[in-house]
Amino acid sequence: MVIMICIISSYIYAYITAFRIPEQGSSMAILDIVFDIIFAMDMCVQFLLEFKPEDQYNKVRDLTEIAKRYIKGQFAIDVIALIPFSSFFTGTQRKLWYIIKIVRIQKGYHLLSSNTFMR
Repeated sequence: MVIMICIISSYIYAYITAFRIPEQGSSMAILDIVFDIIFAMDMCVQFLLEFKPEDQYNKVRDLTEIAKRYIKGQFAIDVIALIPFSSFFTGTQRKLWYIIKIVRIQKGYHLLSSNTFMR
């Protein structure tokens, strides 16, 4: 589900950047809020997902180690994409801040990579 949301949201944010900012209360604005909620929940889940290091046989289930790995990896990208920069500006500047949310497609690529499924 998160993979589909990454891809769909990236296309929607590209559309918003190229053509128009969604009006408050419109279906596109509501969809933007729904995407942010889903990504915020996914961030919380990332702190709980076990992982298997390449050089070890056993999976790491220690929450401290999981958190360290996530913070060193995808965390910064996820947080930056969640900050509502477009709310702080008006006009053309507001529209350009939606480009930052397009980085979520990188998360979709990471989830689709063969290494993720093989682990």
